[in-house]
Amino acid sequence: ISVLKTLAQRGHQVVEYSPFPPKTQVANYSHTEIHTSVENMFKNLTFEEIHKNLPKGSVLGLATLGIWRFANSICDEAFQHQNMRKLLESKDNFDLVITASTFESVLVFGHKFKVPTVVLQPFAYSPTLNREAGNALSIASVPDSVSFLFMSQMTFFERLQNFISVSLTLFFYYHSQLDEQDAIVRKYYRGSDTPKVADLVSKVSLTLVNNFPPIDPQPYTPNIVPIGGISIAMDKTVLPQDVKEFMDKTTEGVIYFSFGTIVPAHQLPKEVLQIFVNVFRQIPQKVLWKIEVESLPELSDNVRLIKWAPQIAVLDHPNCVAFITHGGLNSQLEAIHSGVPTVGIPFFIDQPYNVRFNEHHGIGVKLDLKDLSEETFHSALTSVLNNPKYKENAQRLSHIFRDRPMSPADSAVFWV
Repeated sequence: ISVLKTLAQRGHQVVEYSPFPPKTQVANYSHTEIHTSVENMFKNLTFEEIHKNLPKGSVLGLATLGIWRFANSICDEAFQHQNMRKLLESKDNFDLVITASTFESVLVFGHKFKVPTVVLQPFAYSPTLNREAGNALSIASVPDSVSFLFMSQMTFFERLQNFISVSLTLFFYYHSQLDEQDAIVRKYYRGSDTPKVADLVSKVSLTLVNNFPPIDPQPYTPNIVPIGGISIAMDKTVLPQDVKEFMDKTTEGVIYFSFGTIVPAHQLPKEVLQIFVNVFRQIPQKVLWKIEVESLPELSDNVRLIKWAPQIAVLDHPNCVAFITHGGLNSQLEAIHSGVPTVGIPFFIDQPYNVRFNEHHGIGVKLDLKDLSEETFHSALTSVLNNPKYKENAQRLSHIFRDRPMSPADSAVFWV
């Protein structure tokens, strides 16, 4: 959405089809809703379901296969929606089609309107996109970050695992996944001479990647453009006055605690919530905790519960001293941008890798949910708060992250 808003603000007419309308009105930007059952699934997601699907780890990797199954279901439902059907039959004229990776069937609109296509890649690394873009796979130095917690300095056996995972991922992509996406196109689009999805993928003109290579180095060909952090500069949300006062009035600092929008923190087991409550009682810092409840038993006075907070503004506040996070990529980039060290408790997809990345670079500590206890959480939190190396490293990466010849928004608009 940040890319689309940027294009609209620079004078382009943007027409978006998605379940997520913009929170504020943007000139030159029109939105058409397409809903699927996935939205209700996320709204009604329970902690038990999340815990059941926590990554178990496999020597073969292949975590991407689960993402593909999920994406295929979304695409099939989306093409059934009446607004998508109207678009398939419309005579409208467009100059460009932009879609997200893993939704390859949507590339058929590039064929229908006879225009170039651009793909948005939410993860820093994708062997399939690299292969299609003609980019080096770099198996020896760039790990499959969705499947493994390896850093770039891999051992021989880690490189071997990475080779197996990437090779099998590419095999299943070309011999199964693209066929699944092709079947969706054939099912709903009756256009003449429609090429196979494999051909549509190979003709993608540009890929915009949510990554910043000086921090997470990877080789990219010119048709792959990193725009990591594009949403940060665009977010002009200011702190609500009551939150600002809460963060201003402290000499010890404020810890921000958020598990993002998908993980239902209020549904965590009572014993896990009690661990957090007990540890917060033992520290002098204030805690701003984003959670969907009004109160919790035995909550100490230094903790404030809030259902929503402008995360970038909170992290940018000079009194924010630590960030307890699930490790989503946007949260990771926002913490790096603000120079705030982290305590990461990851759940799924790329979150374990992102939290391990922070640990590897000395800007955070990683905790596994299954090993969480009052002792381990207290130790991790006090380590980040009391050891100056975490803040120093976070500020060093923040300086690198902000020092760019061209902003992510300018890069996206220029190349599009």
